[in-house]
Amino acid sequence: MQPTAKNASADLQRSTQKGEKDMASLKNTKIYRGGVTAPYITFETSSCTFHANTKEGGLDFRFNLASKGGGTTSVLLRVGTADLPEILNAVATNMPENVGVLSDCAAIANKKNLRLLNEARLLKDDERARANSLIDKLEEVSGFVNEKYLAAPAGEDEKEAQVNELVTEIINSLREMS
Repeated sequence: MQPTAKNASADLQRSTQKGEKDMASLKNTKIYRGGVTAPYITFETSSCTFHANTKEGGLDFRFNLASKGGGTTSVLLRVGTADLPEILNAVATNMPENVGVLSDCAAIANKKNLRLLNEARLLKDDERARANSLIDKLEEVSGFVNEKYLAAPAGEDEKEAQVNELVTEIINSLREMS
């Protein structure tokens, strides 16, 4: 969804009222403004929140500015994820004293990725166990169907042969999965 002034303002109010789970107030941020009628950029506010917006794919910075008419202008700055490498490379290059923070972030991301990988492995193990359980049950059915096939008179065993082939195919497919 493309941000508009109306929904950015509503988002800002909702997120600050609800206290979004990963919404953070930035404590060392300063917002300045200037323009055609203001020859210098001057300090406006230090009240700014930050949100890692996975839904829209970016980093959201939200703050309010006083409007000339006495109201408040809500501002949403969304930095797209494609811009992150440039920002992080600039931090690493120009502010090397902060590289430790980048390393910490990489460690956090690696830990999360390892946890997700472990969860996927556990899920795969569960699926494998379920497939093996189904194979065991179907092998009993296969034995029963095979007995019926062998017991049927020649020429009158088409249905038994089809069911026997189908059960064997299902068992083989489950074995490939497990």
